[in-house]
Amino acid sequence: MFDPIKARNTSFSGEIHAIDTIAKNLDINVTPLTEAVYQRTLFRSGNLDFDQPDLSMINVNHMVISSSELNKVFNQAFSLSKFPRFSNTQSIKNIAYNARDKRPYINSFLSLGMMNLWQTSFPNSENNYVELAQNIGVDLRDGYLDGRSVEGDDTAFLALVNAPKNVDPTKNNLIDIGLRQEDARTTFGEQFKLATLKIALDNNQTIFNPDGVEELEKYSYYQDYRQNTGSSIFRWTGAGDYRPAFGFTTNATCETSIYPCKQGLNADDLNGTYTNNIEYLLGTHQVGSCTVKILASGDVRLNKGTQTITGQINRDLSDNLLRVDDTTQHYILNVGSGEIRPPQFLQFEVRNAAIVSARTGSSQNLYPSLDDLSFDTDDIRSCS
Repeated sequence: MFDPIKARNTSFSGEIHAIDTIAKNLDINVTPLTEAVYQRTLFRSGNLDFDQPDLSMINVNHMVISSSELNKVFNQAFSLSKFPRFSNTQSIKNIAYNARDKRPYINSFLSLGMMNLWQTSFPNSENNYVELAQNIGVDLRDGYLDGRSVEGDDTAFLALVNAPKNVDPTKNNLIDIGLRQEDARTTFGEQFKLATLKIALDNNQTIFNPDGVEELEKYSYYQDYRQNTGSSIFRWTGAGDYRPAFGFTTNATCETSIYPCKQGLNADDLNGTYTNNIEYLLGTHQVGSCTVKILASGDVRLNKGTQTITGQINRDLSDNLLRVDDTTQHYILNVGSGEIRPPQFLQFEVRNAAIVSARTGSSQNLYPSLDDLSFDTDDIRSCS
């Protein structure tokens, strides 16, 4: 295939995916954006095995929300119904600017700019298009261009960004999280801008499309200002990690809890009504001899040897979080089946947003502490 950044033909090695609700005989582009949307859609649907996913778990909502999220990261790069075909060094020069419809020109050069940024960051890249797609797809499984994949995913990849995690729940608001991610967002955005303008100038766009270059110079490559609307969605346009810090700050207790408590937890945000309360815990955790999987669908699986116990975080009162110690970010996450008598629980001890112990059992208390569970022969009492 022709690499417009290297201006030569290069080998195509590996796979790039696209996922869509397609009608018969409809052509779709396969781009770094479609690869990222595919990877994010897999995770949103509850898949953690990205090599052999269960595609039957995917619905349209997963695709629509994933696409919306990642367009804010790519900032319209590769967001074209028909991406230009590059076959020689003249192909870029043939992209024409139309003042009445600016988006095709702008989006084409944003796409080229993203590829050029990859080449600049990783000059030994053999195929910028493919390697950008494959690496950024892994990074964006968690929905954020932050240099990390989902918890427990050991897939090796090259990162364009190294963003900090959000660790302070007292700053779970749009402005403070935006400030926390400002360096990552600004640095990437400025590099993206420089790479886009350079590929335009290197291809004589000041001569062929001077108005188009002016639009590229004015374009906002990242978001540098937002008003605090009180929304529980903290995402800014561009790079960075915009997940809320794990935990909560109120001191209210729940009926029979002995610690400050947040009840009716949610682990998905598909319907746009609820916020994911435990986004940093989604993924796979190795806890001693146990494996814990918390899926983006809200399903929870605790495995020890041949034994697997499942539950679901689905906004029930028995799905709750207890804050044991504020200074050490020590919490107890209870995933309960409150409709059963006595209520059954998967219980996880969490420190600094990492699961450190796990067990199952029953309790008459809908908000059990570490000493409140009773066990029978089918329970996992310990993961040590």
